Amino acid sequence: MPTNYGGPSLTPEEIEPRKAAMTRRAGRKPFESFKLTNNNVVLYPHMSCGKKGAANKFRGKKAADITMKQEMRTKYLKEVRAQLLSAEYTVEYKDDHTLQVELDGNPLCQVCDTGNLQYFKEDAVGREKALDQLRDIVSATWEYMNLLDRAPPLMADGLGEGYKLLAEFNNAVLAGHLTEYGAQFVTWEWVHDRTSLWQGHYHGPGGGVKGYDAAKRDFAVRSGLLQKNALFQPEQLVEVYRSIHETLDSAYSLTDSRRKLLEDAARQIEEGAPDLGERMERSNQEELDLGSTEIHSRDGMQFN
Repeated sequence: MPTNYGGPSLTPEEIEPRKAAMTRRAGRKPFESFKLTNNNVVLYPHMSCGKKGAANKFRGKKAADITMKQEMRTKYLKEVRAQLLSAEYTVEYKDDHTLQVELDGNPLCQVCDTGNLQYFKEDAVGREKALDQLRDIVSATWEYMNLLDRAPPLMADGLGEGYKLLAEFNNAVLAGHLTEYGAQFVTWEWVHDRTSLWQGHYHGPGGGVKGYDAAKRDFAVRSGLLQKNALFQPEQLVEVYRSIHETLDSAYSLTDSRRKLLEDAARQIEEGAPDLGERMERSNQEELDLGSTEIHSRDGMQFN
């Protein structure tokens, strides 16, 4: 297994202090209990690592109940490591079964090949938002890697090997397969008496959780499970979110019931919109740039 500490961007001088820090922490005994109770344990099994308030569907289950072939577990760590690196976390292999994750040069948590996320409470203080983002990535990645491990092969004329059938409804198909560059997800429609597939919509490879979520939305629409107009695009949700907060922060008088509806809607968008903070910053910056351009244009006007 590679043990490249943080990727090729770190110099040997930057690597050594981090190694020393990890060595000092080596004597700390990790929390032992797997139960998700209000003690000192902070250990999340896969699919329970949602945002605040999310139901823990796997409370009380043991890690042994959740199985995945070792070969797929190795691929899972590779997949989740690539996504965390792209999200600007520092990630190294602690061993063949565990990733050590750092943020801003300090330890944050560990990700196991069983889909567990584990951290010391003191490492999370003040970095709860980053930990929430990391939980979402780890949980969703485990979900689709576990599905790819268990799903039956997808067979169709002219289709290459390695595709797995993840979902099927109303003549629409959601499939996935692992490539050298990561997981790829595709939606198709059956034709020719369900012997061939056509009009493939490809998501990835390399998109990870974003590609997985986009493929699921695409499948929901193509299969007729949801009407297209019932789904907002992430960019649309950002603008709705901004408008909600502009209303809440304004001097307008609002009834208690309307204020609660707006606050609930904003909270729902926070929990469901991908990369909301990043998209908000980009949207705000675009408006600032536009305002700056308009000011310069007015300053440069000439009157005869």
